[in-house]
Amino acid sequence: MNNQQINAARVIKPETAKKLESQLSQRGVSVVNGWVGSNPKQVKAWEREGKLLALAKEADQDAAEAIQQADRDKAAWPGMPALASHEIYEIYGSPLLQKL
Repeated sequence: MNNQQINAARVIKPETAKKLESQLSQRGVSVVNGWVGSNPKQVKAWEREGKLLALAKEADQDAAEAIQQADRDKAAWPGMPALASHEIYEIYGSPLLQKL
């Protein structure tokens, strides 16, 4: 269950935030919060155009794939250090920036 919340009270409608929280993983909610923090006008536009949920789901999947690739690479290269999420996104592609 996802306990993380969208921090966008002045950016998107509460019902949109609830829908996002219910349909995204914690990682996906973090991605949306990153978008809200870096480009709230774009997030408002996506909500207005009806694109926000689809883009958020796509970014959530992109983030999952980046993390899975990092895990596969770590298994293939035993000496590779563990990476934080932001490091994984730097190396394998950032779901935060790809959509903005």
